[in-house]
Amino acid sequence: MRGQGPDRGHVRGGSRAWPAGRLGTQQQPPSRRARGGQPTMAYRNSPGAARRRAPGREHAHDAGVVRLRERTAADLPALGVLLREVHETDGYPKRWPADPEGWLSGKAEYGAWVAEAAGGSCGHIGLHEVRAEDCRPSWAAATGRRPEQLAEVSRLFVAPPARGLGIGRRLLHRAVQAAHARGAWPVLDVVADGRSAAEDLYRACGWQCLGPAAWFPGDGRELAVNCWIGPAPVHSQPTATTLPARADSTY
Repeated sequence: MRGQGPDRGHVRGGSRAWPAGRLGTQQQPPSRRARGGQPTMAYRNSPGAARRRAPGREHAHDAGVVRLRERTAADLPALGVLLREVHETDGYPKRWPADPEGWLSGKAEYGAWVAEAAGGSCGHIGLHEVRAEDCRPSWAAATGRRPEQLAEVSRLFVAPPARGLGIGRRLLHRAVQAAHARGAWPVLDVVADGRSAAEDLYRACGWQCLGPAAWFPGDGRELAVNCWIGPAPVHSQPTATTLPARADSTY
């Protein structure tokens, strides 16, 4: 990753970003090497999307390979490093924050979770309060809920080398579970920039796109965002635009 020194990914006092080193050149962690010391990974590189298969990809459904846990303050430095890599690869977040750690944890949170693989952070998601001034009109119209009855999913990202393992799906499912536990309807918005991978994930997980809305990021620009609602809480009354709640197996 550009702009990082040789110690990138190793953060004292917390978890490390996973994996360390430049994409396409890093070595597999020692615990995942084959006998004889030869790396067992397959590399797949393409312009603008170089990525490495994660350790144990052939056992992607083994719960011991990738685990989810609640984020702690000690995770933030490593997550800031990982966020920079995601920003340089995908342009997310759209505007790089002056304080990445503050950006990750600054909103009023109901919860936040980290995915770990090979001893390092490889993904993140947060669930946030929806304030009245931030509530998209389409969210309220589609759900029939007041802002305090909604929960916004945000700060979802996965390390480029760890994609394709279902980590994003598991993180999204965890946030939906947490929203439903509060009796809240999960919602989100995403910049409509032509990148469909994230929106493909939401759609595959039972989310419904409500269409575009304007977003003013504070730098004089006006950007379009697509507004989404997730699976309804179990005891919610269906509306004309509501998708039925999905079983856990959907994720």
